[in-house]
Amino acid sequence: MVQQGMVRLGHDFTKFIDPKYYADIIANNDDVGSILRLQLISERFLEVYLLERIPEESETFFPKDRNGTFLKYFNEKLMVAIACGLPTQLGKSLKLLNKIRNDFGHDFEKTLSQSELDSYIILVDNFKHQAALPYLGEGPIKEMVIQSDGKRLTTADGLAIGFVIATFSLMTKAGLWLVSDLQSRGKLKIG
Repeated sequence: MVQQGMVRLGHDFTKFIDPKYYADIIANNDDVGSILRLQLISERFLEVYLLERIPEESETFFPKDRNGTFLKYFNEKLMVAIACGLPTQLGKSLKLLNKIRNDFGHDFEKTLSQSELDSYIILVDNFKHQAALPYLGEGPIKEMVIQSDGKRLTTADGLAIGFVIATFSLMTKAGLWLVSDLQSRGKLKIG
């Protein structure tokens, strides 16, 4: 359903922008689960981007996983996306989030740290796109306030919440950048 004043796009942006995903992550209140889900959301963005950038006939040159998806690993997807024109500032944010997720996968004692969140926020803040200004403003992520379950939350409300806010901001900016990219290449599907 499209809200009044909204335009339906013929691209699967809900895979990485739908606020429900982020609200569910906050509700679960689990650091490991939060990072894993946020990284998977960012990987969905890469998959949508690559489907838009790589011509169908070229997909035969990429290895496929057992589900038929080409480019099985996150770093492969990120490298190809950067080579296809994904902004490097966006790529740096995605790479750090993936590194943090991998650290959880290989270290049983791993916990989130304030320094990781601070580094991630700096990278996300450094990815700027003009189309995002009307939606996110120009202020830093540390000043953002979101609402979830009727509560007002900021990055100071916990490390996992900080990562959720930063990733939602990043994916919103990435989605707006992608709309602009598709439009500039005459590939934006409306309707």
